[in-house]
Amino acid sequence: MAALLLTLSFLSMLLGSDSLCIRNPPTYNLPANPDWIAPPTSFYLGNWKITYGSQPTLNPLYDIQQDWGTLANASGEPIIDLASFHTFNSTTIYTEYGIDTPHYPLSLRTRQPYAYEGVYDFKGTGNLSNEKTTWEILTYGKDTAGHEFAVFTEDAIVASGAPPDMLIYSKSAQGPTLETLAEISDAVHSLRIPKLNALFAAIKPYFQDGLRDGQPPAIDSCGELCQNNKGPTPPV
Repeated sequence: MAALLLTLSFLSMLLGSDSLCIRNPPTYNLPANPDWIAPPTSFYLGNWKITYGSQPTLNPLYDIQQDWGTLANASGEPIIDLASFHTFNSTTIYTEYGIDTPHYPLSLRTRQPYAYEGVYDFKGTGNLSNEKTTWEILTYGKDTAGHEFAVFTEDAIVASGAPPDMLIYSKSAQGPTLETLAEISDAVHSLRIPKLNALFAAIKPYFQDGLRDGQPPAIDSCGELCQNNKGPTPPV
């Protein structure tokens, strides 16, 4: 990770900062950035790769993906939240299913979307119904190769012992380009929030071994067992 940070620092100095638009996490109760534009719900939908992050419980996992979809007959919210991955030397795809609902009431989100949109409460279903957290998007866009990316922070999940984290999602399994990672680094540090700086410093790339290349997203085959988290359980 130290080598990555040095590379990002060098690229930042070489390229200069293009100033990605970023906001303070709304749940931190800090001043909001009125220039920040909240992405529509449709931005989240589809298949994403979780390519970088500070969450240590994800370090042993491979090809971690995130699928978001709308519930049947729902008008965009709440949204389905399905994480999937495999473990070393295994072809079994494990899933974790839950539902995301907006953290703030519609009245606040309508009045100040830059301050209150893009914050969701996650709750697992079935066997994972005790797993809860709140996540919020900080910045997003397209990297220098044209792939969409997004940066999130997430509260601790008390039930599983997962600490708070910062995660970088991408529509590419390789993650954002190094140039864009340097812009993300500049943007995060521009907020001057020690907690965020510490989370970013702990970020590392997650394993991508290509096993899932060409496979349909897990959400396409997520039936009743999957939706109640009664499928295969990864080894401890």
